Amino acid sequence: MDASRPNAERARRPIRRLFLLLLAAVATLAAAAFLAGGWILTRATRAALPKLMGSIPAEHGSIQRIEFAAAEFAPMATVVWSGIAIDARLKPDKGSPPKTMRIRIPNVLASLRGIFPLRFDLKLEGVRVESELHLDAPRGVPFAGGEFDTPVQRIDDGSVVLPDVEFSNSWRSSIRRELPELLAFARTGLTTRELSMSARLHFTLEHVPMSVRLETTREKGGTRLRINRQDLDSLSRRYSQPLTLAERELLAVNPLRAPMLLRMKDYAERTAHRLARTGKTYNEDSTRHVLWSFWLTRMYGPEFAEHAANAHEEGSANLPEESDRDRQNNSLGREWASAGKSESQVLALIREDPRVRRR
Repeated sequence: MDASRPNAERARRPIRRLFLLLLAAVATLAAAAFLAGGWILTRATRAALPKLMGSIPAEHGSIQRIEFAAAEFAPMATVVWSGIAIDARLKPDKGSPPKTMRIRIPNVLASLRGIFPLRFDLKLEGVRVESELHLDAPRGVPFAGGEFDTPVQRIDDGSVVLPDVEFSNSWRSSIRRELPELLAFARTGLTTRELSMSARLHFTLEHVPMSVRLETTREKGGTRLRINRQDLDSLSRRYSQPLTLAERELLAVNPLRAPMLLRMKDYAERTAHRLARTGKTYNEDSTRHVLWSFWLTRMYGPEFAEHAANAHEEGSANLPEESDRDRQNNSLGREWASAGKSESQVLALIREDPRVRRR
């Protein structure tokens, strides 16, 4: 029997004990750091909030209040902020009232993507915009009033993912780098920034609560916001004359204009119907097309107005001569809008101008 083996075994015991003690100490420190990390992160975030609120350039508006319930570390190198409440005031467009938005976000997750420079993927879960949103229309536009329905009530069930956000120097520099593209996306529904978003937009149409899903698609190196086509198919069936496939596609790729376009359509139909009842001087169909095209041009320019008017004719049940007549009347509406005519002048021209094609 080798007498050296018990001695070697006795020599290794203290080493194993020391290793176990060190392992227990490291585990205890790691657990303490993990448990205390949330508290530290919460304190650090609260201290940084004033700088974060002041980092928004004044030309874009301001954050009135931002609060959160807790912050914690999660597995896979992820930080989670929960219970976020934001009150923001957007800079109004010319002639429009200030817009105040109340935003609620149950969870914001930042997952580490790289260290040099510091980069992370940002995800917002359960986003809800609680404020009723004002439709973008200059003052004095006749269909801007609430009687024409289609007010946007809220946006909820939202999810936004911003991949590869770089944090190189400070929050201020990161926000100023990301903000222009995000604002462009909010104004136009199109951005060169890679992102993904889904949400549900709630509004009323002809006094009936409606909702459509918003989603993003990647195309030509950019991200586009769209309305779900199946939801537009359901919306279309609410009209006595359903929207054509081309009209539904137009609304799908112009979600930020869609509520106002629906209002404009309703206004032109109501006004044409009212005027036609006053006598034979107004033909309902020609009045509707001229007036609708006139306001499309005033609001969004002749190119978009022509595109929208053509979408209405594509796939419609009109005979060729009926479509030709409608296109002529649409062209007159664009012409008079481009010439700076007022609505009252246009209504007089509809009655008197021989170029207006009536039935």
